[in-house]
Amino acid sequence: MILTDGRNEAGPVAELRRRWNAIPVPGSGPDRDRLRAGVRAACEDLREFIIAERGKHALGSGIPARVKGLHSSHQAVILRKNRDLASLRRRGKLPEPDGTVETAQLRDAIARFCSVFPDAFYVSERGRMFLPPEKRNKGRHLSAGFHMMLGYFRDDAPLYELILEPEDQRTLDVMWHELEFLPRTPVRQFADFVYLERGESPSFLQSEEFAFARQDADVTSEAKMRRLAGLYLDKVREAGIDEEIHPVIEEYFAGMSARVRRLENEEREAQPRQLEALLRLAARAWQRPLSQDERDELLAFYRARRAEDLSHQEAMRDAFVSVLVSPRFFFRSTAADPGPEPTLLTHHELASRLSYFLWSSLPDGELSRHAAAGDLHNREVLLAQTRRLLRDPRIRRLATEFGGHWLDFRRFESHQGVDRERFPSFTDELRQAMFEEPVRFMTDLVQRDGSIMELVDGTHTFVNPVLARHYGLPEAGPSEGPWRRVDNADRFGRGGLLSMSVFLTANSPGLRTSPVKRGYWVVRRV
Repeated sequence: MILTDGRNEAGPVAELRRRWNAIPVPGSGPDRDRLRAGVRAACEDLREFIIAERGKHALGSGIPARVKGLHSSHQAVILRKNRDLASLRRRGKLPEPDGTVETAQLRDAIARFCSVFPDAFYVSERGRMFLPPEKRNKGRHLSAGFHMMLGYFRDDAPLYELILEPEDQRTLDVMWHELEFLPRTPVRQFADFVYLERGESPSFLQSEEFAFARQDADVTSEAKMRRLAGLYLDKVREAGIDEEIHPVIEEYFAGMSARVRRLENEEREAQPRQLEALLRLAARAWQRPLSQDERDELLAFYRARRAEDLSHQEAMRDAFVSVLVSPRFFFRSTAADPGPEPTLLTHHELASRLSYFLWSSLPDGELSRHAAAGDLHNREVLLAQTRRLLRDPRIRRLATEFGGHWLDFRRFESHQGVDRERFPSFTDELRQAMFEEPVRFMTDLVQRDGSIMELVDGTHTFVNPVLARHYGLPEAGPSEGPWRRVDNADRFGRGGLLSMSVFLTANSPGLRTSPVKRGYWVVRRV
């Protein structure tokens, strides 16, 4: 470890250790706060030293971001620049060797210091790379720095090597792979390259020999990319462009073709799994297992779309839409026998009824597994699942959807019926707090199995600081959080539904109160 292993006792490493060892040890006595402040100040001083010292040894890239005769945002040139900058993250400018032990030790210490403290742990955004350095580092997140072209560049080796645990590394690798796979980045990036090279100066691809390379779905085929690479390099040589860039361009075409081929292989391998995922999604959307006929029907629809020259993605998209526009999704159906006699719901129908009532959403995995196992008609299982759903945070939807429509406050978040010039205290924050009060009240009532009479004669409510000020309630303590329960709120004229500002406001004109409208709401809704 650079702070304790005794190596490189020279230069910035020696100074780093001196400052580290000088940091005071925090105590627990009466001087605790003063000592902690001293620790913080020393750590901040150490941070500033590291930043300043690292800046002294920064290595600038000698690779140009532009090449005369090529477009200012040529992908091959920009990617070469990015690779060079990434390779310098953990390297630093070293003094020239002179054969002395002291200089050798200093070089070793600086190299180690720069390796532990890179010039950047990662690059999260880039503007256009052909701009001056002070302007190029801001812009699109994870962008490669092209102009008018899609493309990403991964530059996070120091973060990956020095900070992340193996599990985090795997997660980051998966995320980068998804960024490559899901939007089909290599295909789009190369298509953008062709488009820009046809339309922007020096417009190499406007020549007749490049007419085959239109911006279409086939431009990334292996044959076209190989042919385009050869003709493009001939054009570069003919234009007398610096020979040093020739292998860079050749490497660019080879690398892009390899990325596209890898993407195509992964897409082919993923297609069977994606079709199975489509069937699983249909089962969830229709809230029951699919029959064999339904599975065959959905797969036949997909194959028919492929036969019409649609791509896999396009056919999958149409199949997905067919699931969502099906009457099986829009309408609730039951397997009940016709006739006057009551019929038990199936296990999947029961799971759907329960989930939609309490959560306003599809059954989750556990509830679906019980439905598939056929044990939801077991009283103990049904009670256990009901209690589990009640404990889940999604039970809030019972208050917002069932309660909101029953008591007619569901759309209050967009309520515009108050004259804000006359009542400037009616801000968006207060309106949101008014909406939230009955939601929290009803969620709490359901989760603790309270009496329904509390809706009318309850003496407590829930407020945040905005609503507390509006009601004239005492300020909350620092540990009570943004929302808190207020007991004995009847002392302040609050408690239960009838005194909540959301109902008083929603059932009034914009400039005055209306006992008639409020009374009508009580009779009609409560």
